[in-house]
Amino acid sequence: MPFRNSPSSETDLLLFKPDLTRGRAGIILSYTQTSFDLSSSDLTAWYTLDESDKKNEFRLKSKMGIYEVPALLSYQIEWVDFILESGEIMIRNKKDDNFLYHMLFHEKMNSAMALPLFKKGIVSDIVVLNSRNLNYYGSKKYRDLCILNEICSNILQQ
Repeated sequence: MPFRNSPSSETDLLLFKPDLTRGRAGIILSYTQTSFDLSSSDLTAWYTLDESDKKNEFRLKSKMGIYEVPALLSYQIEWVDFILESGEIMIRNKKDDNFLYHMLFHEKMNSAMALPLFKKGIVSDIVVLNSRNLNYYGSKKYRDLCILNEICSNILQQ
């Protein structure tokens, strides 16, 4: 995996430059890359609600990192259902046996963050980040990723 510099300041949010000529795909690719770089996570995955069927499944659209991720996320997974109902960001900073366990996509991962994106007030996408480090997603990463998430959600609304 190539070396990545850790973010040094809020100006690193300026790395998010979506290729609007590619439409939604350009936004997804840019957000996935930027959130991966900004957080220095070990994996980032973007899932989009599959509107072609009524199963409330989220399909993988983009990923960064060397680890495999699930191709689908179902509302039957407790943490996905929680995000759909609450619209809240979820953070898991240690391994334990609660319902957030499946946010860790690989056995080497110890921390996870899941961020919902909205379309017309409804969760339309979920971005999941994982790290091998314990207690990885603290207040700075949370703040930076929330800002990036808000910018991206606003772009997707247009």
